[in-house]
Amino acid sequence: MSRLLRHALAMILLVASVGVTATAHADELKRVLAFGDSLTWGAQPTKQGKLKRLPTAERWPIAMQTALGKGYVVTEEGLNGRTIDIPNGPTQQPSLDGSEALPGILARGQPFDVVVIMLGSNDVNPQYDRTPARIAEGMGKLVRMVRDMHGGISTLGESPKVLVVAPPPLAENPWSTADDKSRELASAYAKIAEEQHVEFFDAGTVIKTDGVDGVHLSGATQQKLGRALAEKVRSMAQ
Repeated sequence: MSRLLRHALAMILLVASVGVTATAHADELKRVLAFGDSLTWGAQPTKQGKLKRLPTAERWPIAMQTALGKGYVVTEEGLNGRTIDIPNGPTQQPSLDGSEALPGILARGQPFDVVVIMLGSNDVNPQYDRTPARIAEGMGKLVRMVRDMHGGISTLGESPKVLVVAPPPLAENPWSTADDKSRELASAYAKIAEEQHVEFFDAGTVIKTDGVDGVHLSGATQQKLGRALAEKVRSMAQ
């Protein structure tokens, strides 16, 4: 085989391989992680008794998946009682510490294109004695965890994009300061997101806490939130 022919064949194979790689990349699904607490888990509002889970289609991560369409896959990672970075919850369960859980969740599900974090509703509980600024500081720590993973454990790819979501304020409660703190989270999170150069979304601009318990969301409100977040995520994943 002549040198010229070998060169031509090599160029053809190179172009073909680039085309296959580009096609494969184009066919890959966009992967989104929804990381949060009972609002993400889909707890059905109730004034007493054990929490029950809303039907699959009514939970906001699944509503977001539906709105995003076939080109996306959403991973639900909601846990009742989860905080941002409080070591022990009321039942002394370290697993409720979001900063402890997030690295493992990222490792298991990698790679992700977008990581959506909506936490803070439990952190405003008076028993934790945390200010909105301190809660936002913890959120900043979660953001750094995602950004520092560089696409995945033992990989050198791009880190996922991060969307910090301020949960809707709790319903007014004259016997607690939690609702007051919850109303301050949006501005505190917006500041952290700007400092960390990540995206921010204030859920309180599109929904209100409408559950009978003053904390959780009805199925219709969950779906509305999911659709709103889908628009934001789609713009980030382009």
